[in-house]
Amino acid sequence: MVVLGALCHSMAGSLEAHYTNYNFSITFPEGWLIAKTPPNKLVVAGVSTNRLMTVAVASFKIQPGDENTALPQMNAGLKNLMSKNGQKVTEGQKTVGGISFHTFTGTMSLKTTAAAYTTSAGGRLYMIQTSSDADNAGTDPAIQSIVNSFHLLSAPAKTK
Repeated sequence: MVVLGALCHSMAGSLEAHYTNYNFSITFPEGWLIAKTPPNKLVVAGVSTNRLMTVAVASFKIQPGDENTALPQMNAGLKNLMSKNGQKVTEGQKTVGGISFHTFTGTMSLKTTAAAYTTSAGGRLYMIQTSSDADNAGTDPAIQSIVNSFHLLSAPAKTK
């Protein structure tokens, strides 16, 4: 779960944020608080006004030669971390913006759920992290509207 402190600002209206250095865009609904300086190497992080839901995106450049192993290694590490934290992890697939994401959903406590979405595209790894103390993070309509808004700004180069 991403913890955001006082370094947030509120949005009047929805915010479609473009991150050209990371080649993606994502939209947060009206009223969400967006971190001015996201923690822990995140590109963007937001929290609902009632502070019960969070969504954050991380992106990492894939090193040359690691194209075939980077995503499986990230997925294995994420599943291991979620399992170590006592979560029962359910895996699946979800297509967002024409890109296939591997999904992980886990329950951290009686009230808190987490869902993560991972993919690789255009030489980058992407991970969308979500959590909710109000509903299932993997199905909550507000969280899913943010996840479903994710898209690449330019199509990744085709590989032979």
